[in-house]
Amino acid sequence: MKVQKILMMMALALCAVACSDDDDDEVFVVVTTPAEEIEGTYSGYTWTSFFNGAYTMYQPSGETVAVTANSDGTAQVVLTSATWGSWEYSAVTVTEGSSEYTLSGSGTATMSGHSSLGIPEVDAELAEISTRAGYDATVSGTVSADLQTVNLTFYCASVMSGVTISFATTEAPASYAVAGSYTVYTAVDFAYTSTPYVYTDETVTISANEDGTVAVSYSSDTWGDYVVSAASVTANSDGSYTIEGDGTATMSAHGNTANYDMELSATVSSDGTLTNCVFSVPSVMGGTTVTCIEGDAPASYVVAGDYSAYTTVLFTYISTPYVYTGETLSIAANTDGTVAVSYSNDTWGDYSFSAATVTEESDGSYTISSSDGVATMTAHGSTSNYDATLSATISSDGALTSAVIMVPSVMGGVTVTFYAGDAPGALLVAGSHTGYVTVGSAYFSGYVYTDQTVTLTAADDYSSVTIAYTNSTWGTYTIEGVTVTAESDGTYTLSGSGVASISAHSGTATNYDVTVSGTAASDGTLTALTFYMTFMGGTSVVFIEGDAPAAYAVAGDYSGTFSLSVSGTDAGSVENLGLTLAAEDVDAGTVTLTVDQFDITVAIMSRTMTIGAIAIPGVSVSTEDNETYTLSCSSFSVEGVTYTVGETTTTITVVGSVSGTVKSDGSVSLTFTMTLGAMPLPITATYTAAAE
Repeated sequence: MKVQKILMMMALALCAVACSDDDDDEVFVVVTTPAEEIEGTYSGYTWTSFFNGAYTMYQPSGETVAVTANSDGTAQVVLTSATWGSWEYSAVTVTEGSSEYTLSGSGTATMSGHSSLGIPEVDAELAEISTRAGYDATVSGTVSADLQTVNLTFYCASVMSGVTISFATTEAPASYAVAGSYTVYTAVDFAYTSTPYVYTDETVTISANEDGTVAVSYSSDTWGDYVVSAASVTANSDGSYTIEGDGTATMSAHGNTANYDMELSATVSSDGTLTNCVFSVPSVMGGTTVTCIEGDAPASYVVAGDYSAYTTVLFTYISTPYVYTGETLSIAANTDGTVAVSYSNDTWGDYSFSAATVTEESDGSYTISSSDGVATMTAHGSTSNYDATLSATISSDGALTSAVIMVPSVMGGVTVTFYAGDAPGALLVAGSHTGYVTVGSAYFSGYVYTDQTVTLTAADDYSSVTIAYTNSTWGTYTIEGVTVTAESDGTYTLSGSGVASISAHSGTATNYDVTVSGTAASDGTLTALTFYMTFMGGTSVVFIEGDAPAAYAVAGDYSGTFSLSVSGTDAGSVENLGLTLAAEDVDAGTVTLTVDQFDITVAIMSRTMTIGAIAIPGVSVSTEDNETYTLSCSSFSVEGVTYTVGETTTTITVVGSVSGTVKSDGSVSLTFTMTLGAMPLPITATYTAAAE
């Protein structure tokens, strides 16, 4: 009440003068209240505790408290906070002390005009409570006698388990000025990589400690947790702050978690932006550096990463593209804002673009383009480089929506297109498939055809395929609109119906209804494709992609020369002798080898014998290169073989062994040893057939 006292002294002096001149003059004394003496608007900072102290928020500047005196000696106090909205108190008691004024009262917190705190559960509650009329709140604190220092506490018990806002007009401690939750983008470098790993929408949290230090924390799903419990904060002359300290990085690798020494260096600019926050872990991977920067990441950082896709390759001379699943397009950020893009395919070579431009579009997506790429391709043992162009799009949510690489000077123009997601089944199975075919019915089985080709052509919308197959014996098959369905295990099923055109012995072709069903592996390989027709009790033509099992590969009828000898004595040879190999146990790799009936003349016995067909079961077949097949049976015994000398025919048991080779070109070289019944001398024979 300094003003009131001064006025009273002035009034006494005036009164003395007035009494000497004119006893009728009146003196008026102006008296001010404590509330009037502290009227004004005070600017300062706040720190807020809520949810039982679980959260602490700092607002280092821009907060205001307005004090307006009421006529009854109380004061109206209004807190305006950028974070917490408006808190109003209409009748606060103000008491004057020897060195300060004390304030105490109650009022209303409306929370209107609050800002987002970036904490989902808090923002959700603020959004709800700001729609209400207000909450009971209290205020208490002091104003210094010189009106320079204000310390007030605002408290609301019914919001967020109790909200306490502390207001002060002195300069905020450096630890308070830098405290907060910062949304950053992060670049991770280590000794073994040339371009950083980039992550967006990460968070660095800085909390003030009571001793003036700060606790700094950062967590990454990939790179672990980084904690500095007591980092120093230094205010710089330009208004920025430097944060430094040592802490611990907790990282997991190969199922093991370990702690490593870590160093922190960070800068908060004068406007409150975390411009640089670097966590250094010297002992990990030759030195790992995690750099966090507040704000939106440069476009080159946003699009950086490895993108999984399926790829189609198309060029002028084909209508159905080659399809490759599980491919990767890699994009790495360069320091100049461009990106390096690379792709590699075992068949189509390597593609690289060292400085592709990145443009952010109005819808939040990004386009990437380059006309200065290199495609490195190998053909006929020679490797060459070709000019390549790139056009790609990354959606606003970080997904690869399209990417096209073009090599104009190769095969009339090669186009490599990337598609995110799973490849359509029809596109995946499309193309020419080479394999073998088995044919069987209710009345026969065992017909095998190798080096067969089935062609699947995808519809324009990839909704189905057309299947075409021709066999010289079993006709031509055309099935349109075959559906391809993806199964949960990554395989595909095919189903449809069409027409088979098969020529009879008369040479006249007849059409038959045919159904097709089959399965394909996740890479599009046809594991089984069955054409079924109802004639001959139900006939199935089954195509299986890949090399035929050895037993199937050698199966067939052969004609060759059978040269015989007995105890080293030439017993003649049989020209154009038939030999048949029939698949027996495909999984075990065995065949039944049948030698047609043949004549043998044994000079020392002065007789000619006719030996009936000998069917030798269990002959094993193996191959290492699908070119040469090895046949072997170390011991066989075949009963019921006919043995004719002159007019007499008997049945005998033939025992012996067989070994040799059959080649994919049809050539045969086999060696037999046979003992015919009770004949005392074994027969040695070689069977040879020329390539087809």
